[in-house]
Amino acid sequence: MTTGIFGLLLYRKFRATPQPTPTPTPVTGPTRQFQIPQSYIIAMVPLAAALNLVGDYVTSITKLPVFLDMMGTAVTAFTIGPWWGGITGVITNLGESFLISPVSFPFAATNFAGAIVWGYAVRYGWGKDFPRLLILGIVVAVVSSIISVPIIIFIFGGATGVGNDLITAALLASGGAFVSSVFISNIIASLADKIISTFVAVAIVTALPAVLKGRVQLAQYKGMRAVAYSIIGILIGVVIMIAAMYGIIK
Repeated sequence: MTTGIFGLLLYRKFRATPQPTPTPTPVTGPTRQFQIPQSYIIAMVPLAAALNLVGDYVTSITKLPVFLDMMGTAVTAFTIGPWWGGITGVITNLGESFLISPVSFPFAATNFAGAIVWGYAVRYGWGKDFPRLLILGIVVAVVSSIISVPIIIFIFGGATGVGNDLITAALLASGGAFVSSVFISNIIASLADKIISTFVAVAIVTALPAVLKGRVQLAQYKGMRAVAYSIIGILIGVVIMIAAMYGIIK
């Protein structure tokens, strides 16, 4: 009987003692384990490509010295990853080549490269605040020009029928060398374009569901502050564009 009572007491003791909760393993580095629902991916890619097509159509009509065909690429790269952003970019340029101008097709490489830079950069902290986002837009512009300028020169002879061709013509008329004129016109247009695209994407991502923002820490500012910084970034790009139009073309 004594053994039975002792055993009953031990049973009650261990039964009442709470079991320790296992400590979750911390995730280090970029959040590669975060999973985006497949339904969001299926919806995001075509919508982002459509946004790119609308932007490109607007610039093809207005002949502004920007492109606006990578805003959706940036949104996709920020939210569901750089490679999905790259796919969005390729789809965009395929659509542009059929719907707007066949000239767009070779620049799929530019769109793809921009997605890779945007997507991986924000995973490693380059989306946390305004200065880093601004620098990121500049870096994407430089990468885009490095890829685009050889295409413009060797495939299209220096002009593709877009707004920044006017900058190239103005530089050539002032005595500039052919290659440097093409590069300068493209880098100016790319700086305006990629800064605008970066901050338009930030504004869009800020309004998206939280499930699409778990992969990166993008623009830690909340509410109206996030909106204000997006507006400031877009205005910087617009100022560069206007300065190019009236400072070089005029």
